[in-house]
Amino acid sequence: MQAAAHKCSIMEDALLYVQELGNLFGQSLTCRTLFSDLTQHSIEGPTNVLKIKPLCPTRWTVRVKAVQKVMDNYEPILETQEQLSTSKSSGDMSARGLLAHFQRGTTVLGLQIALQILQLLECLNIAMQGRQKTISGLLAAVKVAKSAILKLRNDALFNSLLDSTNHMTAKYHLNAIEVLRLRRIPKRIDDGAAERFHAATVGDYYLPQYFELLDTVSVHLTQRFDQEGIQRYEKLEQVLLTGSGMDSIA
Repeated sequence: MQAAAHKCSIMEDALLYVQELGNLFGQSLTCRTLFSDLTQHSIEGPTNVLKIKPLCPTRWTVRVKAVQKVMDNYEPILETQEQLSTSKSSGDMSARGLLAHFQRGTTVLGLQIALQILQLLECLNIAMQGRQKTISGLLAAVKVAKSAILKLRNDALFNSLLDSTNHMTAKYHLNAIEVLRLRRIPKRIDDGAAERFHAATVGDYYLPQYFELLDTVSVHLTQRFDQEGIQRYEKLEQVLLTGSGMDSIA
């Protein structure tokens, strides 16, 4: 997943901001107190104190809860950073930087995309664990995951993510997503042989990144689990479970 994240810069950046936000919460008591006060006032009745924690640095398939918590508490997170950025606490500089990042619509879109992929991979990770899991069951789970990835790879689903992002952008008065300007190639190195592609809409610009991310995840699953060694273990497993098929592993 880490290698695949490089194919979608807005998702990679958004997850980095969540990580930095978790670090800020861990380092700043003022930040935790402000956030706790804001969330307690917005919810009636007794509640548990919410905490924003850093992402696990190595286990990419257990990040859904952290990312979802950020999405569910986006408004109090913004308010916390706004208040902290105007204070003189040790975290005010970090809060100002994070506030600028979380005020961008691209950050919301990146987190929306991350949830789509990470939820699927987390389910696959759970399906692979357990003492009674089998190699054949593992490979079946991978096949289901790859099929689910293929279903995510369509324009309509991406447009729904974009619509949801635009709704949050308007609701929280964030900076709208814009198509990046095409840099002009210096005349000394531009031979004019081919005209460069320039996306006319936000969807045209980010859809290829989204598709490339999905394709990379699917390819990595194939490379990891479609190996001769795993296939041999599957055949051996069948021999042990059924008592037949010994010739297939000879």
